[in-house]
Amino acid sequence: MRQLLLNKAINLFKSETTQVGVLLMFAGTAGSFLNFAYHFVIGRMLGPADYAALVALISVLATVSAPMGVSQALLSDVTARLLVLDGKGQIRQFLRRFVGALGLLAIVVMGAIALASGQISQFMNLTSRAPVFVLALTLGPALILPALSGSLQGWQDFQGMSIAGLIGPVMRLTAGAGLVWLGFGVSGALGGFLVSGLVVAGFTAFLLARRLIDVPPQPSAVTLKELIQFSLQVALATLAFAALTNTDVVFARHFFPAEQAGHYSAAATLGKIVLFLPGPVATLMFPKASARHAAGASRTSML
Repeated sequence: MRQLLLNKAINLFKSETTQVGVLLMFAGTAGSFLNFAYHFVIGRMLGPADYAALVALISVLATVSAPMGVSQALLSDVTARLLVLDGKGQIRQFLRRFVGALGLLAIVVMGAIALASGQISQFMNLTSRAPVFVLALTLGPALILPALSGSLQGWQDFQGMSIAGLIGPVMRLTAGAGLVWLGFGVSGALGGFLVSGLVVAGFTAFLLARRLIDVPPQPSAVTLKELIQFSLQVALATLAFAALTNTDVVFARHFFPAEQAGHYSAAATLGKIVLFLPGPVATLMFPKASARHAAGASRTSML
């Protein structure tokens, strides 16, 4: 009996799914540690008052970009299904148009945030509009990156996703700390998000380009009705989760004294880490389930 259980355990760890799961779990854990290191280092460099302002701005960034979780799930599902149906040309066409539309949306959102910088800075009790302008710039890659990551997820390139998942926090920490050290304060700390977003988006686009550059584009078979139905469901769930986990620090910054808001922001950031630990499981299973559905196979056995 013991030998049977041992053999099953060995076979389990030899499976590709388990190995990929361990890789994603390692990358996710390392990324969470680096994110914590970012907040710890930047918090010590800025002090409680400025750190509270930074966390409030990060919460706005997370809430505004949260609906883009729809694009990641959508591109992952579409890419996985079209790969089963040998539709690489359709993937290229769909991805190009979708990212182009997101680029236009990003310009509109960035412009709106910049125009409202005075009101936003006043509501958050900021002494300068500069951090809000940096926030507006950061939203550009933040709105486009999920679509690129989703397509990479649909390809089941989990190694590339793991590397990207490590590059982002490393760049955020080094760039953010460096800019704060140079004297840019809250704007510099938030600039770490801008730098990491641009680098990761470029890296992810490169990985996708290697797969699609020689593939001629073809009209996509995905219907508008399918896109709307899928998007509405994911958008509602994603936005609700983002609002639940981010709006508290924004109101804390508005209503609490600066130092108290800083202490609350630090505690809230630490408390939210556990919420993202199951993420690698969903990252691994979602495109596999979509591919099985497209192939007409049962998805129940995956559980």
